[in-house]
Amino acid sequence: MPNPMRTPPPLPSRFDGTNSQDEVDAEKAAKPRVDLYPGSALIAGGAVQAYGKYKHGNCTWKEEGTEQADPQSHIASAMRHMAEYLDNPDALEKGSNLPVLWHAQNQIAIAIDCQKNLDPEAFYERMNSLPETLRQLEKKE
Repeated sequence: MPNPMRTPPPLPSRFDGTNSQDEVDAEKAAKPRVDLYPGSALIAGGAVQAYGKYKHGNCTWKEEGTEQADPQSHIASAMRHMAEYLDNPDALEKGSNLPVLWHAQNQIAIAIDCQKNLDPEAFYERMNSLPETLRQLEKKE
């Protein structure tokens, strides 16, 4: 199945070299708004990933059939890090010396990727349903 995130959207059926504003808006709405994600969270995740690559190897959660490919193992790890954070918001992970909150976020991100790897079709169906969800929310306003 082609990855819809890497495949350009189809051209409008009536393509004459110009797109209506509605078509342009629909195309933009179909794209994830990664620009809205906090940059500090991306930087924190990158720091934890750099440590994780050193400790575990590069993207080991993508190796099918391993414990690392099971999203549940990363959810459990995130919960342990969150419990430590709730007990002490300044807690640092012993090996990396980075905040446990950063590790928790990273484990959740990996769990999402593991889930996507287990069922990519469901992942992209959810992703592609976002524009309709947003239209429904706009109608309620």
